[in-house]
Amino acid sequence: MVKYNHDELLTYPNAASQAPFGTVRKAWNLGACAIGATICFGSPNATREIVYVAEAFEQAHGLGMATFLWCYLRNDAFKKDGKDHHLSADLTGQANHLGVTIKADRWPTAPGS
Repeated sequence: MVKYNHDELLTYPNAASQAPFGTVRKAWNLGACAIGATICFGSPNATREIVYVAEAFEQAHGLGMATFLWCYLRNDAFKKDGKDHHLSADLTGQANHLGVTIKADRWPTAPGS
């Protein structure tokens, strides 16, 4: 499996923003049988990430590759009244639903998802 995107945490303040590195075709040419990606649902960049990851997953499936999606919740508004709602069932359920909608074959459990 090739991880298709990643964040860059050297900037300050850190931002939940995933960027693609390489292409699905390059991963396939390297012999990968799957690609993985992360989407930071709730972040200002979530819509952009959903679009390009969905397109990458479509390309991967066309090449017979499997797809994995890490569904993270990243939004300061999910913290309210001293409580962190990033792990609430309704929010994580919605993130997983979106992952299935863009045809992720598997979504590994990750902290905050």
